[in-house]
Amino acid sequence: MHMPRWASRILLEIVSVRVERLQDISERDVWAQGAEGWMDEFSNVEHCKAAKEVGACIDDIKPAFALHWERENGAGSWNANPWVWVVEFKRVDA
Repeated sequence: MHMPRWASRILLEIVSVRVERLQDISERDVWAQGAEGWMDEFSNVEHCKAAKEVGACIDDIKPAFALHWERENGAGSWNANPWVWVVEFKRVDA
């Protein structure tokens, strides 16, 4: 809005917007959230405990996302299962 388009490094186009419950996030969407950047910050014990709590297998990325969400948003925020906006983008070549 305040930056001329010529000065931006990337151009993004919104392709979809929807509202869903936090815990309905798909594994694909967890990866789209940048999981590779934070998934190693948890110990195996933490990950296994979270997997048990969310009813997922330890090979699923969702338990790590639940841990990450709670670190970012506070204790109990995952279990609150709030409604969240899901905005999907695609990169547009200039």
